[in-house]
Order: sequence, then C-alpha cells, then structure tokens
Amino acid sequence: MEKYSKYRYFYHFVILFIVFLNHHSLYAANITFWDKTKSLGVEVKIPYWALEKDVSSTEENGIKEDGNLYNNVKIYKPSGKPKNWSQFFSIQIESGMEDSVEVFKDLQVGAYINYCKSNSLAFNLIKESSDQIVFSVFCGKYKHDRNKGEVAVYSMIKHKSFFVKIFHQWRGGQMDINDSSSWNTSKEEMTNIIKDISSIKIHFKK
Repeated sequence: MEKYSKYRYFYHFVILFIVFLNHHSLYAANITFWDKTKSLGVEVKIPYWALEKDVSSTEENGIKEDGNLYNNVKIYKPSGKPKNWSQFFSIQIESGMEDSVEVFKDLQVGAYINYCKSNSLAFNLIKESSDQIVFSVFCGKYKHDRNKGEVAVYSMIKHKSFFVKIFHQWRGGQMDINDSSSWNTSKEEMTNIIKDISSIKIHFKK
C-alpha cells in the first residue's frame, strides 16, 4: 500500500483543483494534468457538466506490476442509483509503454465487442496518425442489459514512452444508430467533445 499512497498527493491537488473550478468559468482556460513525475502534462478542456453540483471525481494512481507508473482521473455525472452514471470523462496517463497507439485502440475495440450486442455496435475512425488515434463508438445495447446503451469518443496518444487516453461516454437507454433522436447525446455535443479531445496539447519535460 505504501508504494501507492506516496503518489496520491498529485491527485489530491487535481481533485481540489476541480472543486476550485466550480466557482470559475470553464471557458477561461484549459486544464493541464501532469503525471506524477512531472515529465508529461496533458492540457485538455474539462466538459461543462463536470462543474455541476452532483458530479463526483475519483482518482487512481500507483505502480503497475511491470513497474510502470499510471495516473487516472475519473469524473462521473450520476443518474438514478449511485452506481449508475449518465456521463463519464477520464484522463489516463501511463509511462514506460512501448506498443504503438494502434495496439491500444484494438484493445479498446475488443472490450466493446465483448460487452455490446454485435448487431448494435459500430465504430467510426475520426483521426489517425503515427502518434494519435481518435474514434467514436456506438453501442446500442449492452449484452448484460439490453435496455441500456452508450455512445463514446476516444483520443489516444503515444508520446515518447507515455500513453495517454482521454475519453467521454454517454450512457442511457438502448439506441438505434439510424435514429439520432434515440441517442444518449446530441450530434452537436459529440462534435464539441471530439474537437476538445482531438486538439489537446502535450507538454513534455526532460
């Protein structure tokens, strides 16, 4: 437990900073999240709903079995029961990663194949380069609960030995991909979030 707890001070600052933002305009500036070593910072706009009173934040950080550091900030907007959420935003930073960004994208796609009904699942590649992949996911029905589905957008970046994953998910009732009125978010909101997570800035310090 000691090796995990000594990295917590960074996230205590992050969570307090998010609380501080409750009293300030989100549009004033983007927020930069640094990994524990202060070697890499991810500058990104926090979604507007993260400032609402019912939103909660959690954090995970520490050392993986392979010795590499990881940082993970999660922001939830609850819906109904405490364990449910309607919107979910996350920033993850991992160090010591050698695989290409394509590998991480394939792992994420595989996860959706495992828990979404195949006839209601669709992926859309939005941007692809040697160091960044941005894509959206439409999951009309979960396998374990066909009354629920989700829409999500992902931005994955590989910078030197760091891997960064930023994503936004909307969850609600089951959806029909051909009927945008059934979606758990609007096309306009998806477009705005895609723009925000696609144009993030990476700050690197040696």
